[in-house]
Amino acid sequence: PSLLPVAFYLACFGGGTILDGWKRPGGSVERLTTDDLKRCMDGREQLAEMATTLWMKTFCPLAIETCESVVECEEGLAAIAHDAHKITERNGPRFLLSWDPFIKDKMDDPDWEFTVCKLCRSEVLDRNDALRNTTWHQLPEIFRISVPNGWDTYP
Repeated sequence: PSLLPVAFYLACFGGGTILDGWKRPGGSVERLTTDDLKRCMDGREQLAEMATTLWMKTFCPLAIETCESVVECEEGLAAIAHDAHKITERNGPRFLLSWDPFIKDKMDDPDWEFTVCKLCRSEVLDRNDALRNTTWHQLPEIFRISVPNGWDTYP
């Protein structure tokens, strides 16, 4: 049962192919029940709504009191947020994947026209991890499934 939240999360990005089922080596086909298909569709819709909120909360102005360059950081974060939003629109709400590589690549690119101070960079990365972690723990609720306590911890 501890794999169910992840399985539903992955299945909801299958588009129409989830109706085809999964072909076993012996040739038989395993299909989701109507209730499970509804869970996937409803869950994807809820995840899409959550994706925008997560994106906004990750990249909103940080207002860190010790920011080294407030205006530059706000401009840099706005530029990253714009590019991240385009990716989200193209790829769907796969926001449980880390934005860290994307954020780091942007900020480390010597040709990038913006700057973000080390404090704001660290805050954005930490904020993204925390928001994704919160969403991860909500997967059973999103897909309306029961899982045992501790489903989301490593052994």
